[in-house]
Amino acid sequence: MPRVALEDFNDEEIARIYLATRFAEAQLVEAELNKQNVDYAVEVESYLAGAVFWVSEYRGAAFYVPAAQADFCSGVLKAVGLTAGLLEKELQGTSMTITGMEYRRARPVDYPAIVQLNSANFIANLAEDERADGFLSAVFTPEQTAAMAEDLGTTVAIVDGALAGFLCAFRNDFDHGSPVVAKMIESYDRMHFEGKLLSQYNTYAYGPVCIARAHRRKGLLRGLYEAQKNDLAGQFEVGVALIARDNPHSMQAHVAGLGMTEVGEFEVNGNIFTTVAFRVPPRAG
Repeated sequence: MPRVALEDFNDEEIARIYLATRFAEAQLVEAELNKQNVDYAVEVESYLAGAVFWVSEYRGAAFYVPAAQADFCSGVLKAVGLTAGLLEKELQGTSMTITGMEYRRARPVDYPAIVQLNSANFIANLAEDERADGFLSAVFTPEQTAAMAEDLGTTVAIVDGALAGFLCAFRNDFDHGSPVVAKMIESYDRMHFEGKLLSQYNTYAYGPVCIARAHRRKGLLRGLYEAQKNDLAGQFEVGVALIARDNPHSMQAHVAGLGMTEVGEFEVNGNIFTTVAFRVPPRAG
């Protein structure tokens, strides 16, 4: 049987593809996924259903699969008529067990929590075993945090009114003060993405991104990523990020999980960084 516990996915990016609201429906979904020999997890989760004058909370069976197999599994279920609980892509990264989930631009009230989460996950502040679950290579001052948020905007994930994660973005000419980011941008004229030099695209810098440890492996990374791309749609052609070579957790999450493309490497003070890139969608309409 390919059914596993949610925690068995470890660091693999997962997607929630179906929410079954009836037991018989959940059994049918499970049977189809078993036929495909796909690893999946089932979680009992809350959802809201409304009538004309009120909204009530119910519970259903949420099905999770590896993000790389989400489209395939959704197609299998759709082909056999199981469509009532299929989730659109923008909802696949958000777990309904997390009530009060919100993705939005950071506001001044969020800045202290962003600074605190950034500092708590800075590599120098983590024990060796903690770094295996990912780390940040840079730490920003309150002033830098505010400046980034008030330029292109910092995307935040808010769970039950508290910061659960953030994702920064900034223009290439932003005064970030980071020699690592500066070196990455300088290297664009020798890195290729989809047949062209990175320097030939209208690009922005993605990151850093950080998710509180209590909320990891719940799809928040994908949620932040999609929210940022939607927010910046039409303003840029390509987003570019850097990942420390000795941070395999982040490499797995961004390349295998989100589908970013490795385009090259560069070195700063003996440390090797990988550059990855991804397409930004055009503005809708």
